[in-house]
Amino acid sequence: MLSTTAPTAGVAGATARQWLSSLTPRHPPRDADLVAETAFGLFASACESGRSPTDLTTSQIELSRAQAVHRIKLLRGTGRDLGEVMTAAHMDIAFVLARRLLEWTTPRSHEVEVQPLLPGSGAIDACRPDMILGSELVEVKMSRSGFRIADLRPVLIYCALARLGTERRIERVALVNPLLGIEWSFELKMLVQAVSGKPPSLFFDDFHKMALGEGVI
Repeated sequence: MLSTTAPTAGVAGATARQWLSSLTPRHPPRDADLVAETAFGLFASACESGRSPTDLTTSQIELSRAQAVHRIKLLRGTGRDLGEVMTAAHMDIAFVLARRLLEWTTPRSHEVEVQPLLPGSGAIDACRPDMILGSELVEVKMSRSGFRIADLRPVLIYCALARLGTERRIERVALVNPLLGIEWSFELKMLVQAVSGKPPSLFFDDFHKMALGEGVI
């Protein structure tokens, strides 16, 4: 369901839109992380190869699947083999999600950088946001419940690391959910002001001091 309330309603320069109809997934909620990770892998491979997800080679598809299974196995920490969990039905929805995400990026396909490395700062390790499109940083969610205010926390960390460790100048941030077909987009300076009460220059300076153990935000 698309929400146009907090945090978008209280932030100048923010938008919320339904860009595609919502899907009703048939896989169990417990498998959502596997499907999402596989879908993003297929999307990344499609971006790299310049193909549609369904036109990827068998080896590209299997690599995306295997990497997703390995990553989710580590994240779950149960040691359970998840290879057999990814059924044909799971792969079908993963392909749909990858294709929908690729469609969202199509108007700016020449700008897409998938998971670019951002150097760490102090106690904050290097990390990789889902996407950067020019001056916009994008985080992808594929949950059935839409966005939460907590989803913006890693986005602000990524923006801080981009500012501190690279020459990138992020001006907008977005949350995108290809399952629900929704997007929240924010002008970064307005978002920072709304959540911290500080201008971006002061917020990011304070972030740097916090990362170095010299203060708090």
